[in-house]
This record gives sequence, structure tokens and C-alpha cells, in this order.
Amino acid sequence: MQRSISIFIYMDYMKKTQYFLLFFIFNFIFIKSCHFILISAPGSGKGTFSQYMTEKYGYLQICPGDIFRKEILLQTELGKAIQPIVEAGDYVDEKIVCSLILNYIQKALDQNKLFILDGFPRSENSLNFLLNFLTEKNLLSNVCFLQFNLPDELCKQRVLTRFVCNDCGKVDNATMIDSLEVPKCKRCHNLLNKRPGDTEQVISKRLLYFHEIIEPLFNEIAHSGHTTKIINTNQNIYDLEKIYENLFF
Repeated sequence: MQRSISIFIYMDYMKKTQYFLLFFIFNFIFIKSCHFILISAPGSGKGTFSQYMTEKYGYLQICPGDIFRKEILLQTELGKAIQPIVEAGDYVDEKIVCSLILNYIQKALDQNKLFILDGFPRSENSLNFLLNFLTEKNLLSNVCFLQFNLPDELCKQRVLTRFVCNDCGKVDNATMIDSLEVPKCKRCHNLLNKRPGDTEQVISKRLLYFHEIIEPLFNEIAHSGHTTKIINTNQNIYDLEKIYENLFF
């Protein structure tokens, strides 16, 4: 009798182990071949993670904020038009953003690259635009929507101590820079600068918008059956490899 029970327990254990291995293998294959769309609060680490995925795994990073900041830096016609909007912490007209996103995603597809979309969608209309586009391109089943969870106070702290390189776009935090007197980029060694919009007033405004407008979009996506994953970046916000590993479980 005891022997039969032991065999039953062993078989049950092996069955659960097989299920776990199959789940891990399936998840591993999916994650390694999927596109990522980050719907997270400002300062939660989505930009830092996007840069990491670009540098280590060859993803094409698509960030409307970075694109607009480059346009402003170069003082193009678009840059001049959107500069006061960006610096005030407001969002650029959706038609402009949607057009840019479509072009950059198509660019990734033309280059046979996986993309990581950071900071989009920002409204119900832009979400519908994105889902329709992904459906037309037969990409929706190969996309994972990510949300990084981080308390608002930590998001504010990260934004207010954030520096960015205008040359290569790398973002660093004050806690990760050796000398704050003359902060320099660890990648290209040029001087780092503060973004004009990285102020207490602007970050508070954007966090409020995130919780009221953007965060519900993620819940809508999850309830619609699309692939989603929530990762707590409270403890390991700078351990990017650990965040990447958490995608597999």
C-alpha cells in the first residue's frame, strides 16, 4: 500500500515537472521571438530597460519621447513646433505620434528586427490604432505588453535624479554616476544633461495622467486576452538582466 502511494506521488511529481518544463520551453521560445510594448509610469525603468534590450539583444527601440527630444535638439520644424508642448509636460498631437510609430514599426519589420515600443499607446484612440495596425500585420499574437510596477515616490525620485546624454541618448541616474560635478556619459564620455521636463511639477502631472488614462489601457489589454506581464521593479530596478529573466516565469 505504501509502495503504491509512493509511486503515485512520484508519478504526480513527474507529471507536474513535465508541465512546468513544457511551459518554460514554450514561454522561452515565445519571449525570445516576440515584440515588447511597455505601458508603464514615467520613471518606472521602461526607458532604461528598452536601451538594455537594444544593446544586448538587438531590438529596435521606439520611444516617441526620444524621437521628439531629438527633433527639438536639431531644431527641425517639427522640433520647434512641439518644444513648448514637451517642456510643459503635455503630450504631442496623437495624429503625429501615431504616424511616427507606424513608420518606425514598419522600419523594424523591413529590417527583420524585433521592436520594443516605449511610451505608447497613451489613450484609447492610440490603443485602437496600434491594435488595428498589429492585427493587419499579423503581429498581435507575437507581442507581449509589459508593465513595470514602481511606487510613485520612487518614480519621482528617479526622474528628478535622471541625466541624459544628448549625443547617444543613454540615460543615467545620479546614484549611478561617479561624479556629479561634471556628469559624463559612460558610453560615449560626453557631458550629461537634465531634461527640461524632468521637474517636480511635470512628473506629478504625468503620473496623474498615467494612473487616470494610460494604466486602464493595460487592464483593458489584459482582459481582452492579449499577452501581458507585470514586473515589480521596486527591488531590482537596476538589475536589468534579472528583469529580463523574470519575463520567462
